[in-house]
Amino acid sequence: MMKFISKRTFEIRLFLILTGIIIFGSVTAQTTTKSYSIELAGFQIGDMKVEEIKRNEIIEYNLKSLVSFWFFGKINVELTINSIYKNGKLISSDSKSISNRGSFYSKIKWNGTSYLVDSHSYKFDNKTSIQNLVPFSIVKFYFQEPNPQQMMISETFGLTSLISKKEQGVYQIEINGNRNKFVFKNGDLDHALIQNPIKNYMIKRIY
Repeated sequence: MMKFISKRTFEIRLFLILTGIIIFGSVTAQTTTKSYSIELAGFQIGDMKVEEIKRNEIIEYNLKSLVSFWFFGKINVELTINSIYKNGKLISSDSKSISNRGSFYSKIKWNGTSYLVDSHSYKFDNKTSIQNLVPFSIVKFYFQEPNPQQMMISETFGLTSLISKKEQGVYQIEINGNRNKFVFKNGDLDHALIQNPIKNYMIKRIY
């Protein structure tokens, strides 16, 4: 026999269900956001937002930057990166760079035995697969101080590098011939010095 409930009882049950969903979601998803400025020769040329979303064994990292500078004409660049980690290992990454000088992309995905790489950057293409799971990537620097000699991967180039510790809180990687330095203070990334084929620049934390 079908049992009917009153409208009031239905509303109370619906409220409890929705409240449970909200509470459960707030417990299982923790979001941290940080802001950085992008500077060239002491002048700010852009800004960056980075986000870490933790959902149990899954961690998602999002990066978005907007840059505008002069190099034989004005260059505007928008970069977005989305990286997914599971149990501390990178399992996928999507990177897109859109500019008035051309657009580029890079996709990295773990297929169970290796990373499939499809990277197309400025004057650089790469489809070489990577055999071993990697515990670190560029976006992770913004939220975690690495261990020395830890392997990392560049989302935009699909290339790996060992992380070398130069001094306390200072780490260096080499990607496609460019040496990038990351400087931590009290366990948080304070700034990064980035070598680039067009212009070298600094990424600096906004506190």
